[in-house]
Amino acid sequence: AAHASEMSKANLGSRYYVFNLLAELDDGAEYYISRSGPNAGMLYFQPAAGAWPPATSSPFAGAHVSAATSLIELNHASSVVFQGISFQHARGTAINGSNVRSITIRNSTVANCGGAGIDLSGYNITVADCEVFGVGGTAVAVVGGLHRTLTRGNNLVTRNDLHHYARWKRTYQPAILWSGVGNIYSWNHIHDAPHNGILGGGSMSSSSAGLLNWLHHESCTLQNLLDPSAHQAVCGGNDNLFDSNLIEHTNYECDDSGAFYTCGQQGTGFVNRGNVLRNNTFKRIRMEDATNLGYPSVQAIYLDDSMSGWLIENNTVEDAQMGIMVGGGRDTIIRNNRWVNCDKGIHIDNRGMTGRGGDGDPADLTQLKAVMLLPAWQKYGLTDENVGVPVNDTVI
Repeated sequence: AAHASEMSKANLGSRYYVFNLLAELDDGAEYYISRSGPNAGMLYFQPAAGAWPPATSSPFAGAHVSAATSLIELNHASSVVFQGISFQHARGTAINGSNVRSITIRNSTVANCGGAGIDLSGYNITVADCEVFGVGGTAVAVVGGLHRTLTRGNNLVTRNDLHHYARWKRTYQPAILWSGVGNIYSWNHIHDAPHNGILGGGSMSSSSAGLLNWLHHESCTLQNLLDPSAHQAVCGGNDNLFDSNLIEHTNYECDDSGAFYTCGQQGTGFVNRGNVLRNNTFKRIRMEDATNLGYPSVQAIYLDDSMSGWLIENNTVEDAQMGIMVGGGRDTIIRNNRWVNCDKGIHIDNRGMTGRGGDGDPADLTQLKAVMLLPAWQKYGLTDENVGVPVNDTVI
């Protein structure tokens, strides 16, 4: 570009992406679409070796052209069970729904879709014993609960195999996107992805579509918690449990990232309380590509921008650049964790005292005090005294 910044210039050794260039149609699973001239609209496709004709009768074999934007739309649906079904080849998200209740997806496969695999918000949602892979964005997004009143969503994502996701958008497209109150994410195997394994809470968007469009699109703020007209939309994260997940070989393309990542910008980190991360295992959490930004900062567990009040216990981190980063938060307990072959075990800093994430802004502090006074929040015993200071963090 004529006015490219230093960050956007192609440097020797940097990654690059070539899109729709006929001259590069020289390998399997590549295509080109002519956009002009006498062959406008013509598709040139070179199948992967063995893909065509199909060598087996498997539904995953061969070449497919997707036509439907999504496969299942469940808005305001309730009491539906999907079991033993293969969902494939949507141009966008395969299974999508908002304001749902008692939806179960069990023992099913979601694969090869342009958007997310599953994106559901509501109550009593279960995604169990499924495999999701080959999707362009997030593998599974399940969120729910009312934040203003801390009403539990009672959603469950468990025993799923989530891998090779984020094929189209390579960053901030996790295996599990979470948000809300009182949900459980357990016993999932997450592996082989360029960026996050589990992402959500705090100021993060609570929808896969929001993350696909832009990192901070539809981001959560303290105002979401204070405004009754917002219908108590799903936002932030309180009283959630992340238990016995296995996350391996993620974050290999990205700097300043975490296999488990949550961010508390705009003051949200101080009121996202009651979350527990226990009995999880992290393996091979390292940036493998070259970086132009200095030493790669990749963490197995990353509490960013003053995220506070977590219980992190009985986790194992093997072969990572860093085990745990606590970026300025308070009241976090880290106990009985194990680090093996990590460059660094744990890092704790005071970035909240420098105003990072807006937590030092007077307007944010005013809203922060208002959230602390909400009736449901009294159980946490929050205080606005020296709010940016990382006090009461414990490592045992």
